[in-house]
Amino acid sequence: MLGLVNLTDKEGDGKLTDRDFELAQLLCSQLGIAIKNANLYKRGITDGMTRLYTNHYFKVRLSQEISRLRRVKSPLSIIMASVDGLDTLLSKHGATFKDAVLVKVGSAIKRVIRFNDLPCRYEGDKFAIILPDTANDGSHTAAGKIVETIRTLSVRHQDQEEKVTVTLAIVEFKVTMNIGQFIETAERLLATAQKQGGNRIVDESSVS
Repeated sequence: MLGLVNLTDKEGDGKLTDRDFELAQLLCSQLGIAIKNANLYKRGITDGMTRLYTNHYFKVRLSQEISRLRRVKSPLSIIMASVDGLDTLLSKHGATFKDAVLVKVGSAIKRVIRFNDLPCRYEGDKFAIILPDTANDGSHTAAGKIVETIRTLSVRHQDQEEKVTVTLAIVEFKVTMNIGQFIETAERLLATAQKQGGNRIVDESSVS
């Protein structure tokens, strides 16, 4: 069931006519189509497994936020995150367990960030979060909450259980950047941090 419409008596004690019911049915039909279209749109921008936004939507919204900040001169940051040792977990427990890890990490990220931040499934074992109106210090606060929350998690699937950690890279947008440079900087920082052992938060000042 998509919704419920309740018809009551007209104002002025008038009775509902057949014409009123016809109009109500037409309205309900149009509302139903609108709701279905909205649900289809949501499914189109949402990753089916993690229920986070898709990579495509991440790039669309990031482009919009960059355009907005150029007008209003507000800060903008992104956090790119990766689950540490996911290939090892895949080899040890299989694809279903790996998926369970991604779902639980994605849920934890969504739970601790602000309502106006946008959590996205970036690709593979990576997540990306758009933080509007947020400079480097605020991004570190958000990243710290994510890391501490995930460190307390145990991922269980059937009779298998593992603790997981994540590595996060923070980048604050610079007006000299384009969207490609913004994303590439985050990817580079994340890759460097993973090579250093993972389980950490990095930004441009901490990775040379």
